[in-house]
Amino acid sequence: MKRHKLLILSSISSVILIPCFITLLFSNLPHHKFLKINPSPSTDLDSSSNNSAFHQVVCSTNSFLAGLSPGSGKPQTPDQNVSKIKVESEVPWPIFEYPSDYGAEKYLLRKATAISNRSCDLYSRVSVSNINVHMIREDVLIEQPSLTYMKGPENPNPVSVPVTFGGNLDVNERKKYFNYSERTELACGFANHGSLGFVVSEEDKKAMEQCTGLVVISAIFGAYDKIRQPMDVGRITAENVCFFMFVDNVTLTHLASYQIRPNESHKIGLWRIVLVNELPYKESVMNSLVPKYLPHRLFPNCVYSIWTDAKLQLVVDPLFILESLLVTHKVDIAMSTHPYNTHTMEEAIFTVRWGKWSKEAVRYQMESYCTDGLQPWSSEKLPYISDVPDTALILRKHSLPTNLFSCLLFNEIQVFNPRDQLAFAYVRDMMNPKVKIHMFESAIFNTITNEYRHSKKTSRSVFKEPALYQRSSLGYEIKACKSYFARMWTANSFSL
Repeated sequence: MKRHKLLILSSISSVILIPCFITLLFSNLPHHKFLKINPSPSTDLDSSSNNSAFHQVVCSTNSFLAGLSPGSGKPQTPDQNVSKIKVESEVPWPIFEYPSDYGAEKYLLRKATAISNRSCDLYSRVSVSNINVHMIREDVLIEQPSLTYMKGPENPNPVSVPVTFGGNLDVNERKKYFNYSERTELACGFANHGSLGFVVSEEDKKAMEQCTGLVVISAIFGAYDKIRQPMDVGRITAENVCFFMFVDNVTLTHLASYQIRPNESHKIGLWRIVLVNELPYKESVMNSLVPKYLPHRLFPNCVYSIWTDAKLQLVVDPLFILESLLVTHKVDIAMSTHPYNTHTMEEAIFTVRWGKWSKEAVRYQMESYCTDGLQPWSSEKLPYISDVPDTALILRKHSLPTNLFSCLLFNEIQVFNPRDQLAFAYVRDMMNPKVKIHMFESAIFNTITNEYRHSKKTSRSVFKEPALYQRSSLGYEIKACKSYFARMWTANSFSL
């Protein structure tokens, strides 16, 4: 009987402590003010409610920012009622009214983890962010060294091999960019002067150049996803942060079939819709990797960017996410760890196991990485806690190391395949100068996003991987990863 009571007490403790631990990860921010708010009787959570603990945090954060006395750093009215705060400072929900038959809420895989105020009294003391739009925009004035990019010939010889968007890189040539110097002309996409090179209108290009501070970016090509609006966005964020969604004609046509069209400001809800007239690749997944990994080239005047896959819906204000996970940690990039895999080779095995890419191509890629010195994750790689990220959400400060990392990883995708997680640790460990990356736990990722499955299933037949792995002249040994596996299994056995 006593044993049963102990098990029950243990289960109750887990339910209470785990949400509190996740909350503390966000609330323990240095140099922050605290704002007392009065809990409302309607804040209890249930399965149908959109109110989460972070919903309250974000509303309070934006209200605090909106209520700051200029230059004082103190709220004008610190004891406002939370319901009044929401009315004054949060963008009304829904941001955009979708037709009922469009199904914006269809295909939900995972709802953002809710933290109940029954479990921990989050509302009694909320960590309030010091970040503000003016501070972000002032960073633009700080001169930082910039990369020099490779360009193809403006008038290429029609007889010669056409210059591709990625610059015709091969397996060996890509390596010369890992040790960057000021004299390096870096291959980083856009090498073919607009010929099938992610071409947008001059009006959209001007809008992208005028965007400074923070930009939130996503993309839908081939109508593979539904367009969904970010939730819990404060008015300060809505008025000062850019939201750009890249689409193709197939996606626009699909939206129009439901009578969903951009307004006179080219927006659907918060998203500014940008039509890409000429796409560099036949595969939608490859085209989406252009804004995902080259935001610094599309938005040259932005200081920060947040990439979110179209399958995700942000449920926390982007400014709060940015400071909590990137700015506070003083890093270049922030992204979540993979929920299951720690080693690159584990991700490679799962990629083949689930039919994401061919066994021969993935084996060739891993053999080349092992030959170049890639090692499995171990404590020697700390503070990195994993070699495999979840790249559906990427936070960036557009510094030189960040932009270099993004270019190098994009080049790996060009040479091998669009499975970007396979190249992550290789690029991070081999590049110079080094990039600072904050890898946060997947539990946090699950708290700030809803996740949906794609509206369409990707056909495996569309993947036309290059037959690079068939080139025997490159000299990669078939057993190059034997040492990698030995170290990985040894590390795993000790961790058990």
